[in-house]
Amino acid sequence: MDYARIQYAPIRRAFNRDFAFGLVRQVADGCKSVNKSAEKEMLLRDVSDAELGEILYNNGEGESLFFQVNDLYNFAIHAGPKKSNVHIVISVPLPFLRKANSKRVIEDIISRSKAVYDYLRPEYAIGDEEGLFIDKKVEYKDGVFWLNFYSPQVVERIGIEKLKSVPYGTIDELADGGVLLIRGRTPDENSEHRTEIKRYLFGRGFVNKLFGR
Repeated sequence: MDYARIQYAPIRRAFNRDFAFGLVRQVADGCKSVNKSAEKEMLLRDVSDAELGEILYNNGEGESLFFQVNDLYNFAIHAGPKKSNVHIVISVPLPFLRKANSKRVIEDIISRSKAVYDYLRPEYAIGDEEGLFIDKKVEYKDGVFWLNFYSPQVVERIGIEKLKSVPYGTIDELADGGVLLIRGRTPDENSEHRTEIKRYLFGRGFVNKLFGR
């Protein structure tokens, strides 16, 4: 099955039980059930946030927790490794984003993605079809994706006025001073303008200027 993936920039902090507990609280609200790969589904009414946090913390490398949002859709969250950097990825089966009722699903997953961004406060986060991610090193400057979370530091580098006047998509200003650029109502909308938006926002030489190369 094909997936959409929201990938957050690595966070420099320890992946401990408190962190896992806080992360689970951002995504579990409104969910009906949860399960690990090939394990029995658990109704969330029977599982506390603390227990969920413990399950996420004890997940093996490469494993995910799968949440069912009522009867609407399901998503998975992966957190790891348990070292100085924490990588967080949320995955959603693409068919859920392309069904007749996809508007509700998209609004819900964007809301959850924003909650995780607010909790993590990463430099950036990006979301799009999984096949567009070559490896874990993909960064905001590599393109304009379906969902583009820019921290206040990145907003300052690009320029808030430039972001507000982007030719395609919509802008949502975030609580920390960052910005969420949504390229289209679905991962497919405005995808043909990816290169045009990237050139508008970053231009030639943006990376050289940004990193002093």
